[in-house]
Amino acid sequence: MEIPMKKSILSIGTVAAVAALVLGASMPALALATSPDGDSFYSAGYWDTENGGGISSAFWQVHPGSPSTLTVIQATHDDPQMITDGAYDANAGKSYVIGYGYGPECQLWSVDITTGAYTLIGPITQDHNADEGGPEPSTSCNAFDILDAGTAYITIFGTELYRLDLTTGAATYIADVVDSRFIDTGLALSVISEQPGTGTVYAIDFNGFVYTLDLTTGVATYLINPSGLWNSFDADFDSAGTWWVTVWDDDAARLVSITDPAHAADSLEAGDPVEGWFTDSLWIIPAPAVDDGGDDEVPALANTGTSPLPLAFGALLLLLAGTGVVVLRPRRA
Repeated sequence: MEIPMKKSILSIGTVAAVAALVLGASMPALALATSPDGDSFYSAGYWDTENGGGISSAFWQVHPGSPSTLTVIQATHDDPQMITDGAYDANAGKSYVIGYGYGPECQLWSVDITTGAYTLIGPITQDHNADEGGPEPSTSCNAFDILDAGTAYITIFGTELYRLDLTTGAATYIADVVDSRFIDTGLALSVISEQPGTGTVYAIDFNGFVYTLDLTTGVATYLINPSGLWNSFDADFDSAGTWWVTVWDDDAARLVSITDPAHAADSLEAGDPVEGWFTDSLWIIPAPAVDDGGDDEVPALANTGTSPLPLAFGALLLLLAGTGVVVLRPRRA
């Protein structure tokens, strides 16, 4: 079986990428950022490099830390999949993943985070590069994210940006992705993530360079080339705005936290590779909103034309005098 590798495309800066790989591979583990209480991290298997090779169809909850740990939700599946990316739709309260089954076509699934069970929605289809006769299944799926507004985006062959229908798997072409510095040259992205509350979309290319991405034009604006992001596969923001990235390191994945994506070189911290974590994907479900402990706003009384102060004063006098108050109820029929 030919493995449909996610990172099969090289973009500008291959020489720089080799240098970044050397730096990233030798980068010591640092203390990761602290994730907010209640935020839940999830990940799905891709390729098992230890047990003779083969599809790793496990499903985990990930616990960032030093070291990061895994809770196995589903150890295997009857119909295994190689998942490349995952994302959470906060509006629908559902998690989605993209990847491959046994065939070469890229698929879209919803996933039950309590059991790890996948529900196939369908193949990811596109008509931008299709032969005559209509849409056809894509054999490539790379970066994937669902915005706060509920709109999903995906890159196909890394260099083409599409809007993805989460009910059917149909992908609508938007534009080719280009680097604003080299506008005539395509740029292959492995990661796209919207920062919550800001609407800014950050991206990582196949060389580990960080960009912002315009989802209407496909133009990526270069920010920085921090060491340690080569071999990045997926990423998501937590509720505090920290960017978490999965990076493949030899035979397992590691977590990288970036507290300020615009200055990633100064705020990047990498954890140790997590034993047994054979993954490309990561997505975060934020904690439910809670009461901030502040005083609730006192509801305003209806405008009856009567001031409430005399009524309140009269009630106080009745209590002081020990007078009972009888509440009249409607008579039952």
